[in-house]
Amino acid sequence: MHLKLPILFLSAILGVSVFGGLVFMSLKQAPEAHITITLNRETHHQGDIMTITIENVSNETQCFGNAAYNVCFERFNGGYWEFYDAIPGAEVITCLKPGETGQVTWKLGGHTDRPFPAGHYQVGTKGVYAEFEIIEVELNQAELEKTVTEFLKTRAHV
Repeated sequence: MHLKLPILFLSAILGVSVFGGLVFMSLKQAPEAHITITLNRETHHQGDIMTITIENVSNETQCFGNAAYNVCFERFNGGYWEFYDAIPGAEVITCLKPGETGQVTWKLGGHTDRPFPAGHYQVGTKGVYAEFEIIEVELNQAELEKTVTEFLKTRAHV
């Protein structure tokens, strides 16, 4: 009785099967990627426009649950990836035939409630991701003064 619990636990976690007292293990492999994700750049700043290209590299039509190909962002928190944001899209089935590509553009930090601070991110769909970095913009004193002056000029006309 004491051995059944660990074997059942192993069965669920590692793909172990028990037949007549013999233990058989099969390694679970990651699913084959049917799509590829590419980005216009590997480093971005908050407020940049990112272009995400999804290509169907399989021999079968790949369908998605919305017009934005169910694209979502994850952020690395130092230990693991966690959901960060998703690109909203019309809730229509959107398909890519073999060899077809689709593109989504997104302004990073376009939501006032969801900025993209500096850090390590990945963007993807269907378990396939492309990684990128958000880096902070460093302004020197002259650039900062110019930015403030331009902002104040726009406020003077209000």
